[in-house]
Amino acid sequence: MAKYRKENRDKILATRRKYSKKYYAKNRDRIAILHKVWGKTYRLKNKEKIAAYMNSYWHSTHKAKRIKANAAIKRCVMEHYGGGAAQCAHCNINDIDVLTIDHIHNNGAEERKKGPAGGISFYVLLRKNNFPPGYQVLCLNCNLKKEILRRRSD
Repeated sequence: MAKYRKENRDKILATRRKYSKKYYAKNRDRIAILHKVWGKTYRLKNKEKIAAYMNSYWHSTHKAKRIKANAAIKRCVMEHYGGGAAQCAHCNINDIDVLTIDHIHNNGAEERKKGPAGGISFYVLLRKNNFPPGYQVLCLNCNLKKEILRRRSD
């Protein structure tokens, strides 16, 4: 029997693939349900193993990629609204870590109610909408100073 399998290996594999496709096509719904059940059962039985994997490999590698991608998005938005250079419109500080987007018309509260509150999701939205007007780049100090002056005048 082993000799026959060695000699006709390709023929046997082709037949298996043929019947496997037919079986899958005929029982697609049942197989999908079984896969869900098996997956859920596996996750319940192996919570610690999965958690260890997520904490060790997955989070560390994907977190590094996410940080790099988020920094690139922020730099892109800051450079666009900074007029080609990522710098504060008032004091010309160019440290990307202290720069933020400011609503020129002080309508940030209304916008936050409509969409993402801030951070990377806000930068992604600005880029996705082709950088709409009405924003400027300010450092955190200048942004805070602008808000203090606005509140005093009200």
